[in-house]
Amino acid sequence: MAKKNLTTEELKNKLLLATDNMDRTFWHVAAEGGILGLLQIIWELAKENLIREEINNKLLFATDNMNRTAWHAAAEGGKLGLLQIIWEWATENLTREEFNNKLLLATDKRERPSCTNISGTGRLNLLLKIWEWAKKNLTKEEINNKLLLATDEKGSSAWHTAEANVNDFLDNLMIDEDILQEC
Repeated sequence: MAKKNLTTEELKNKLLLATDNMDRTFWHVAAEGGILGLLQIIWELAKENLIREEINNKLLFATDNMNRTAWHAAAEGGKLGLLQIIWEWATENLTREEFNNKLLLATDKRERPSCTNISGTGRLNLLLKIWEWAKKNLTKEEINNKLLLATDEKGSSAWHTAEANVNDFLDNLMIDEDILQEC
């Protein structure tokens, strides 16, 4: 519908790359809400109407006023399926270095990587998936210093966040022994 009624410039500037008062694109909003269908439509329109740099910098890894990408929003919302889709799209469009820096190691305004934001929520499946991706793509030093032991503006790490929310974490946590043995 939008393709029929809007010019390419309108599609690009008033739909795909437009931001709200929190600097969020439609991409952010769809990721925050877990709206996979909308993400797919936006992605198809972007591939047809934007150049690679615009897709990477102004859509896929655009940041809102809290310096959060859609990846952060999907992680915070517990949207594993969306993380997987963003992961796949990123692997198609980024170099390994860009991929690591803009996805796995990207931090928000409070200097928190996405794993810190979800570490105390009981979403072990998300943490395990991010851990799996990190082991495949990051060096031991990057995993240790920029993921596991990274601290935010208050000096808190993912471990502090998990500990601070341990009761909620334990209440929500349902895992089997096989998963525990892998950790």
